[in-house]
Amino acid sequence: MEEAQLTGRIVTPHDPEYEQARINHNLSVPRFPKIIVFCQHTQDVVNALNWVREKRMPFRVRSGRHSYENFSLVNGGLIIDVSEMNRIKVDRHAMTAKIEAGAALGNVYRQLWKHGATIPAGTESSVGLVGLTLGGEAVRFFDEPGGNEPANRKRSGSFITAPLPLEAILTMKQWLAQPPNEHASLWHQSLGGAAAQIRPEETAYYYRDAIIAQEYLTRWNERGEERRNVRWIKNVRQALSPYTTGDYVNWPDRSIRNWPKAYYGENFPRLREVKTAYDPMNLFRFPQSIPPYRRRG
Repeated sequence: MEEAQLTGRIVTPHDPEYEQARINHNLSVPRFPKIIVFCQHTQDVVNALNWVREKRMPFRVRSGRHSYENFSLVNGGLIIDVSEMNRIKVDRHAMTAKIEAGAALGNVYRQLWKHGATIPAGTESSVGLVGLTLGGEAVRFFDEPGGNEPANRKRSGSFITAPLPLEAILTMKQWLAQPPNEHASLWHQSLGGAAAQIRPEETAYYYRDAIIAQEYLTRWNERGEERRNVRWIKNVRQALSPYTTGDYVNWPDRSIRNWPKAYYGENFPRLREVKTAYDPMNLFRFPQSIPPYRRRG
């Protein structure tokens, strides 16, 4: 049998563009892959998957580089980057669009609007459409200044299902009054509407009754500031936990112990069944990926 060959634009540590190619938007969790394959066609993805299976090499899949725990990177492995698979084809008469996995959200909006169409999503323009889609909802409701620039970051989040009592508001004010720096903040993003008309068990996105997606975020410049910033996010999340539930999967947080419950609620067992059916050997995996059920016998 002929050995698999890598195709597409291939970057290794010896190439001058490696440093730019390897980094994500969060610089505080550095990773150093051995090979980065920028795929232009579906066959490039297939070839890369066959190659890593033959070589038994760890790999990750990356689109817009917005995995804030850098789950789309891996040390010493291969990155299947689909950001150059970004073609968009619109059929105005059928009101459909075929959008490749790596298309950035800002360009998607621009191309659709040329045809008088759009989609409901986020507003952070460099987010890859596939990561946005697999997360189930919009990633961000507002852009922060410099939000698309690489930086040292920490994020987490939760959902609010009822109006917050005064104690919760005072708790927020307390923590916002003692931030680690001027970049620390809490974001409230309104939910409800059409998203609430679907039952929690109908899709992977569980928190249909939530009225607000609440994000905790901070960024910093110097390495010595990391511990203080990370601790602030952890403390804020813990302090507000009596008034909140869960976390949005596209705001991953390694410090959440029961992340399956936090991200997927009661849908996690069914999602494991899906994983077992389509990826029983757990080829596609990262530190907080859904594991398949173990086969008996």
